[in-house]
Amino acid sequence: MAEIPLNAIEVAPIRGGSTRYSYKVDVFEHSTDILNNTSNVTLTFKIKHSGEWGTAYEGYSTHCGILVDGIAVTSGTNKKAVGTDYVTMLTWTGDIQHDSDGGKTAVIGVYLYHNIAADYLPDPSTPSEPLTVGTITLTDIPRKSEFTISSNSYTLDVEQTFTIRRKSNVFQETLTYTCGNTSGEIEISTSDNVAIIPKGRFNPPLSLAVYSTTTTSVSIQFTLSTYYEGKVIGTYQETIPFTIPSSVAPSVSITVSDVNGYANTYGGYIKSLSALEIELTPTLAYGAEIVSYSIIANGATYPADTAITDVLKTAGLQKIRASAIDTRGRTGTADIDITVLDYTSPTIKAFRAFRCTSGGVENSKGDHIKVVFSTEITSLNGALKANSAAYTLSYKKSADTDYTPVTLTDYANTYSVSNGYYIFSADVGSSYDVLLTVSDSFKNVAKATPVSAGSVYMSRYKDSVYSLGEVADTNDADIEGGVFNVAFGTRLKGGIIPVELEYGTDLNDVRLAGFYNGLPQTAGTSNTYTNAPFETSPFTLIVGKAGEVYGTQIAIPTDATLSPKWRNMLNWTCGEWRELGSGSGGGASFTTTDQMIEGSTALITSGGVYAAVGAVEALFKTI
Repeated sequence: MAEIPLNAIEVAPIRGGSTRYSYKVDVFEHSTDILNNTSNVTLTFKIKHSGEWGTAYEGYSTHCGILVDGIAVTSGTNKKAVGTDYVTMLTWTGDIQHDSDGGKTAVIGVYLYHNIAADYLPDPSTPSEPLTVGTITLTDIPRKSEFTISSNSYTLDVEQTFTIRRKSNVFQETLTYTCGNTSGEIEISTSDNVAIIPKGRFNPPLSLAVYSTTTTSVSIQFTLSTYYEGKVIGTYQETIPFTIPSSVAPSVSITVSDVNGYANTYGGYIKSLSALEIELTPTLAYGAEIVSYSIIANGATYPADTAITDVLKTAGLQKIRASAIDTRGRTGTADIDITVLDYTSPTIKAFRAFRCTSGGVENSKGDHIKVVFSTEITSLNGALKANSAAYTLSYKKSADTDYTPVTLTDYANTYSVSNGYYIFSADVGSSYDVLLTVSDSFKNVAKATPVSAGSVYMSRYKDSVYSLGEVADTNDADIEGGVFNVAFGTRLKGGIIPVELEYGTDLNDVRLAGFYNGLPQTAGTSNTYTNAPFETSPFTLIVGKAGEVYGTQIAIPTDATLSPKWRNMLNWTCGEWRELGSGSGGGASFTTTDQMIEGSTALITSGGVYAAVGAVEALFKTI
């Protein structure tokens, strides 16, 4: 190996005088040792005199030494004469250790002193301070290989490419990774190319995320070990944080059932009837725990992994969403769509009951009652099982307790009924309560309505119960003194026993307020009355009195084909008989209705016969 010379260093006189010396160290690097990371070097320490003051001194004993990086590697004593040419004082051959990277720059120093005392030489007991001759740079020794990673993203489950920089073609390497308790070797190929070797490839598995359950990254340490002659000569390490991809999140599954069981029967959930029981089941993502849950359904949010909703509010396709958040802050979400069948409770849109003939023609005197109704029931279109539709009509006399139910089979399973009807026989003399119940598979609704007794001008029962504008109530027969009822609530008790009119009586003379029974008449015989309202029909005569001046007679025929008649009396002069609603009772008319019946409105109106409480009390106050 060629000599590596250092520049000579001119050293000032050691002590006194003007003697000058020069020093140098010749360096020879013989070889390098890769395994031990050393260079074998020979260092030769030389000295010469400048020639000033004559020739060099001979025979002096000079002690000297060589230092490498401040540490003496050799020393010795030499008696050589020092002339104007360099004289070798000391030689050392040995190994110099390189730095871990294989490079080495060594600092070379020397020292010396003489063994006699002289004012121009060093004191024999005091060696000179080490003198730095200079630095030497030794040949670099190939050391550990290194790598770089080329990647678009340091992310788990994304392939990473390692480029290994090999320092010598005689080296071999192994590349390993460590993450938590998991480690493994990354396969790399070899090459004779000293500068670069083929690339190693590694796809860090998602399972490494288990070592970081509260953050979104995990650190992986990579170690490249370099081998020479089967022994490790160095390692290179890098620790890199890898992002845990967003795909590492909890997953969620949802189960939904109908709390009320309708979905299994009808193949779908039902608006206003079905309530949902929802259960969220999470699957954890590589060790992260769930910290919160959420279920959104039926317009409400439930912060739990189970929920029971209110009954469903809307029909159609509905979305249920469930989510879970884990300790990494990652959210797993699942949606499920359910079909909600439309449903509305049965509705009775119209309902009416009235008296009629047996053929259903409306008649206030009819001995039948007709019920007419319109309804709507949801069909549950599209369901596995159709909704049911049933109609029940129940009726009873108002005085009775128990209803008579009738199933309207003609309308069974009919979802929309418009003007449906049912007719049943009813006593003219009794009022009725009628109840319609409409039912489906889930609910029923009902409506009730009263129907009054048959509407007549005058009704009499056993000569003690009289009703004006309604059918006499047989329940009043046992009241002492008789009863007079006026339609819609007015009722007078006692003093109602009628007086039978004898044949031949002139009705103009019947002036005392009260009730009178007119007998059947036969024309051309004595079985008649003078000024009678009817030629043949029996009748009831009601005489009303307003003070001593005004009065009214009302004649109610037994023959239902005839209309009741009335007339006024002024100073007991009677007018002509007129049918009800035909105007003033001829001849003797009143200027005001208050003159006709004291303290109230007219007894006789175009709509028929009615009386308010005050009117009847005024009319019959003398009874």
